Amino acid sequence: MRDDPSSGLLPESSLLLEITSPVAPASQAGTDFQGCRWDLLYEQARRQQVLALLALHAARGTSPDGIPEPYRTRLSHTRTAAALADQQQVEQLGELLADLQRNGIEVMLLKGRGLSERLYKDPAARSSVDIDLLVRPADIDAVGAILEERGYEAFRPALFRRSHFHLPYVLRNTNWPTIIELHWDVTFKDSPVRFDTSGWWETGIRTELRSGKVLVPSREDELVYTSFHGANRGGLTLRDLGDIARLRCHEPAELSWDTVFQTARDAGCLSFLRMVHTLCEALWPITKVPIPEELGKPGWKMRLISNLISRRTVLAAGIETWWPYKRILYWAALPDGRGATSNLFSSENHFMQDLAESDPHVHQHSSILRITPRVLTALLYCLLPLNLFPATREAVLLGSRRPGPEGV
Repeated sequence: MRDDPSSGLLPESSLLLEITSPVAPASQAGTDFQGCRWDLLYEQARRQQVLALLALHAARGTSPDGIPEPYRTRLSHTRTAAALADQQQVEQLGELLADLQRNGIEVMLLKGRGLSERLYKDPAARSSVDIDLLVRPADIDAVGAILEERGYEAFRPALFRRSHFHLPYVLRNTNWPTIIELHWDVTFKDSPVRFDTSGWWETGIRTELRSGKVLVPSREDELVYTSFHGANRGGLTLRDLGDIARLRCHEPAELSWDTVFQTARDAGCLSFLRMVHTLCEALWPITKVPIPEELGKPGWKMRLISNLISRRTVLAAGIETWWPYKRILYWAALPDGRGATSNLFSSENHFMQDLAESDPHVHQHSSILRITPRVLTALLYCLLPLNLFPATREAVLLGSRRPGPEGV
């Protein structure tokens, strides 16, 4: 891939595509870092949330002398920290699952913790900040009480119970804080995209992990939810897209695409699914899936968003650094103007304002936080219908190519 000049990608971007690919390479040789600038490679990996994966490949793919300082030391520390954090989460989750089983309470493991063990050869290579558990609403208080008995503290419980769909618990007396989020839902109640999580309990799969047996969503529910979550949370990184691509490639014969598309229809996120999976197919050599007939050719809004959220965009700048894309994504993906009432400017917006007002450090910048996205979004609305934005996208916003010599 990196030898193909037509790809138009920097060596660092091409290498990150290789190490995040869900498709096993034809050669089992170690990763070749030749031609890469380590300052750019390290920063891109950090921004794309694949630093632990890079550290693992660096350890296997080249001698320590081939990695310049300070990156050799940093990657060594990253590997050690990722392994310790992974083991700590395994132990904490295992002890919690045992306590829950003794109390007759069932939970469902969501997102990163379960994905890392089932989809990655080395789970520590796919780091997770927290452990996400779906809990039946009637069991939230009971699970919270068990966590508190184990030394966890609820983080701003009144605010999260009132305004959010999960409640974080933090354990601080370990090497790193362990964060467990108890979800009673996966989107805000007035979000235009809604998942029937009550039905997940009937179709969930009991899986054996290092922490013990635990329920995870069905293949189809997990793929649709993971696809939407990556686009909705305000950033698409190679880690997010790699998770989605790996879910697609893991035992593909057991995945029903008819069920996937129907689940996305029912949730109201079919256009999100199309956008994210088209992007995965552009990044890696994975089998393309047939697009449902009702989607047909993308309308002008989706064509614009496809230019904006593109292969080059992800690799060059990291979409997570460019906040207003989320508002534009809703505007393009939701029909009949429903993007105007998206959770970005309703429950989620109120929650973020409440959080800012209760935190002096955040409140100090809250006026800027509130007005800056609106100014940028207004500017984008002016540019999107014209030809100005596509013409200046790479030059102004992305900086996708390495700068030339000074003065050029």
